[in-house]
Amino acid sequence: MDVQIRDSEALRRVTPPMLCAYLKAHQWVHEQTWRNRIMVWSRKQDELTHEILVPLRQHSDAYAVRVSEAVTLLAKLDGRSQLDVYYDLIGAGKDAVIQE
Repeated sequence: MDVQIRDSEALRRVTPPMLCAYLKAHQWVHEQTWRNRIMVWSRKQDELTHEILVPLRQHSDAYAVRVSEAVTLLAKLDGRSQLDVYYDLIGAGKDAVIQE
């Protein structure tokens, strides 16, 4: 069964520090921060460079959309379910600090 997470409240529970901690732990590289609003992370896999945009404002109207895109891409690249990735993300940010 392929579960897709679309609940915006659930997606908003993934904070920027949680997402950044997960990406860092999985060999993603922080490329840049754009206008203190978006962090751009990248990882090369299968001869392609993949990018994830991490919004830094949780109350932005696009926040849940960007987190959903990240969860979808991470699940695809790692051959895991979105639910597994989501649970890992929720646990990844405990005591995490964003470092630029």
